[in-house]
Amino acid sequence: MKGTAFLIAIVMFFVTCSETFALTISSSSMDSSQKMFILTTKEKVPPIHLKKMVLNNPHRVVYDLENTVLANTKAQIETTNPAVKSVRIAQFSPDSVRIVFTGEPSALDQIRINTVHNMIIFNMSKPVDKYGTTVYAEKTPPQQDVDYYSYYEELNVIMSNNLSKAPSKYCPIDKSYSNVCKTPEISSTGAVWNSIETVKLQAQYNIFNIEASLNGVVLQGLGTASLASPFYLSNPSRFVVDLPNTAFRGGKAPSEIQISPKEKIRFGVQPDNTIRVTIESPEAQKYKAIVSPDLISVSIQKNNNLQYANFPYAHMTTMEKFQAIQEGKQTTVVKIKAKRPLAHSIKRNPEEIELALYNLNMGVKMVTDPKTQKTVKKGNDDFLKSVPMTKQFKTIDITPLGNNTGGSLWRIPVKRASIVSEQLSSDGTELTLIIADNIYKAKDIVIKSGATVMIDPGHGGTDVGATREGINEKDINLDVSKQLKTYLESKGVKVIMTRDTDVFIPLPERVSKANSASPDVFVSVHVNSSQSSTPVGLETHWYRVESQKFAKIVHNNLSLGVDSPDRGIIQSQFYVINHTVMPAVLVEIGFISNPDERCDMIKPQRKYTTAKSIGNGILLYLAMEYENEAKVKTNGK
Repeated sequence: MKGTAFLIAIVMFFVTCSETFALTISSSSMDSSQKMFILTTKEKVPPIHLKKMVLNNPHRVVYDLENTVLANTKAQIETTNPAVKSVRIAQFSPDSVRIVFTGEPSALDQIRINTVHNMIIFNMSKPVDKYGTTVYAEKTPPQQDVDYYSYYEELNVIMSNNLSKAPSKYCPIDKSYSNVCKTPEISSTGAVWNSIETVKLQAQYNIFNIEASLNGVVLQGLGTASLASPFYLSNPSRFVVDLPNTAFRGGKAPSEIQISPKEKIRFGVQPDNTIRVTIESPEAQKYKAIVSPDLISVSIQKNNNLQYANFPYAHMTTMEKFQAIQEGKQTTVVKIKAKRPLAHSIKRNPEEIELALYNLNMGVKMVTDPKTQKTVKKGNDDFLKSVPMTKQFKTIDITPLGNNTGGSLWRIPVKRASIVSEQLSSDGTELTLIIADNIYKAKDIVIKSGATVMIDPGHGGTDVGATREGINEKDINLDVSKQLKTYLESKGVKVIMTRDTDVFIPLPERVSKANSASPDVFVSVHVNSSQSSTPVGLETHWYRVESQKFAKIVHNNLSLGVDSPDRGIIQSQFYVINHTVMPAVLVEIGFISNPDERCDMIKPQRKYTTAKSIGNGILLYLAMEYENEAKVKTNGK
């Protein structure tokens, strides 16, 4: 047709079969939210063949469903969905039914098609976010008492000798079993609960079918499934996952399901339109929750029972593209693009994301573990060499996924205070992780009166340290250390310096000063260097186990406060942190060998921000230790 762009594509769902099937469409309906168009068939829907055409003027998407008849007359539905204006269905030929969607190109291109039992569902909901449908989201935790692993722009310090005034940590109440309905509709292993009656849907995801087995449970529904922060509880041991914006069809939750003599499943209906699924099991730590690539089913299974073949549309695939993109100072977007839809699960540990990709084959290579000197299997991570670090993204540890043939487990380090969300593209092939720093404005903290910090400006005198373009490391170290001293003293903390002028002090003498003064903590300030001009970023080094928490808190504040990539905390045998007896860290505040970072480090603003960020980390650690001391005293009574 003149003036009309024309595109034909063949879309196949499930597995293509040589056998030909006939379908009879008995009714067509729109759900009450105007986001789903549903065709109900007389038969259970087999693998289907759909021809897709995209037409312009006006923009519309046409689907031809072959070898299908329409029992009723043709129909046209004018929707209240601003993105999809109308849907028409008619018998196009004796053996083909045509469905035509008219509306905005961005919305029509995102239509997702699923088949469930005797329904063909066209999901027309336009993704809320530019990356796709949210599958997993963590909420910003409420600011209760002090979270020492979070970042506060301002700290108000209260000096105290009264341990009873130290703040106590907030303990959330376990509500795993609250509001559980006691309807006896499921009570045995292998039960199926099916209550499809109308297309009036109550939530974004509406569960209509539950299939329980010895391996776990599979939930199926209409709409788009998503998860929120799976976690584990003890006494009794159980796995818990929340499904936000989710409802049971008809509003009724099933009773508990006994899936084995020692395992059972409970369903809780939360007042905020959230369904809580709890699996009570001695092996609760082995369970994971997986959203299938079609976004209409959620599988909660034990690790050793998970296979990609269990999920709709899941075939083995390979990675097509990987990106880590800095978006502003506080957010990094990580994109994983595969050639086929991804079956995956996500687990958040305090300092890492575990991303299980059940059908993504990353290959296997044998490498030597530097700690154990043993040869181990690793996934192919060569692509990381060309991916720059960001403030929130450093690296990925990729290993084969347990007993799963071909799958891979990705461990991505994140800060404790980071907020993570995950989105999946409409075709299931692109998974996006959004890692955002959680930053609070201000907080009151309590520190023991007389708390003392020793600051060690690295190098000095004839020992200039690293140098480039006439700029010496020793001078930057001293400037930042002096500002750090001033900042801490303004908060009421006592500060001792190993040097406050441009003099040379041997390493043993620095250690001797520290051990004799017996401060609460020791911080050595240095500037990093490399033969290459490429490396950039911040590091914090620790050696003894007693210093690890201190390093984490200081580095969290340094990396969030200073606009430079986060290179992480590293266990190292530097002399001053190896031989001092108090908690001790060595901070590398940037690379003098990198021209851009060198120019930035000599600026007054960068020096002040670096000193304040390190100082806030020190203050939070001292406050945490004071609180712990108060707890010991209280428990001792």
